[in-house]
Amino acid sequence: MKFQQLLYNYKNIFARDIFEIKSYERFQLELNPKNPYVKSYTRQYKLNEKDSDEAHNQIINLHKQGLIEKTIDCSFNSSLFLVRKKNGESRMVVDF
Repeated sequence: MKFQQLLYNYKNIFARDIFEIKSYERFQLELNPKNPYVKSYTRQYKLNEKDSDEAHNQIINLHKQGLIEKTIDCSFNSSLFLVRKKNGESRMVVDF
């Protein structure tokens, strides 16, 4: 119950879906890999056509929201998969 009250008290900072996520212009997350000269390309999980289309749509929506951006550097990546929610929708999960 205390946790629910905490979430309610700070509901303006928790997003219920990607359309509620706020972005901050000129904010750049600085990532410092242990060894910046070692590339990390991970093999992707195989998705069926329906899941592949859903993942693509979610990526497009994240891009439209300004939460992710395109890159031409494919030296680093992370595989992704979808998890079914109780309501039947899919949540994209990235395996970092």
